[in-house]
Amino acid sequence: MDEIFHFPQAVKYYTGIYNEWDPKITTPPGLYLFTIAILRPFSKITNLNVVEIACFRFSNIIYTVGTIYIIHRILQHHHKKREPRVLLLSSFNITTFPVLYFFNFLLLYRLWLNLFCFIDVLLASKKILLCCIHSRGYQHIVSTNKYCLDILSLTRGHV
Repeated sequence: MDEIFHFPQAVKYYTGIYNEWDPKITTPPGLYLFTIAILRPFSKITNLNVVEIACFRFSNIIYTVGTIYIIHRILQHHHKKREPRVLLLSSFNITTFPVLYFFNFLLLYRLWLNLFCFIDVLLASKKILLCCIHSRGYQHIVSTNKYCLDILSLTRGHV
């Protein structure tokens, strides 16, 4: 998979080497920035040497928890009469869908891209994008989410 290219590049970013880029990588550096944002505080708290593939994969736990939460909120919005426990189990089932679950164990940009796409769906389902964006000050949330989608997307125009 792409992990053999992403891990060395992520280590370069973690150590502060931003001017070297592997030409085989076609994605913007969003994956590395999100991973570093998670690992730096974690390494300061635990005093662990986080420059190992297992530690970089640890950031996927944050992705998984975030995805369960966002999907839960989407389901709450669309199925208001359902029991909360059923919605929580449904969001867990969707998050552990075989395609998403398999990628949970690899250092890949697709996980984070999926999370921000789910956030986009949540924002759209709450009609923040359609009518409330300027009147309630949500433009910062939407623009930040769109920026995250941009730095995680492929540069060749396909996912």
